[in-house]
Amino acid sequence: MDPKTASSRPQVVGILSSLMAPPVARIGRALASFEPAHAIASVAGPVLVLQGGKDVQVDPLDAERLVAARRSANAAVEFYLSPTADHVLKVEPLSLQELRANPQSLVTRYNASDRSLAGDLVDRLARWILER
Repeated sequence: MDPKTASSRPQVVGILSSLMAPPVARIGRALASFEPAHAIASVAGPVLVLQGGKDVQVDPLDAERLVAARRSANAAVEFYLSPTADHVLKVEPLSLQELRANPQSLVTRYNASDRSLAGDLVDRLARWILER
């Protein structure tokens, strides 16, 4: 895999380039070729796919692919999109446009001690667990 042709996003190219470096290329290729939709189709038991509406790292289409893979395997799946949650499922007050304008700040924001998990998402997860 050529990282430069795998994505137009510089951050993704950088990550893939690191994974393909000779010292780690063996595991890097395995990670880069992992197909979550294929893997999730064979998970035993029900699955809840959670997505943050302000996630700038995972495209909502990826969540849809996971759900579609489960459904095509006739396996139990539910999907929940929290409109205010980010990639780490915490409440994100900034808009997607603001987040995309400064992607370097995301790691600091993710780990900020004053941020909490999105309440709607926690409620949905708890309800899903109790229904099992």
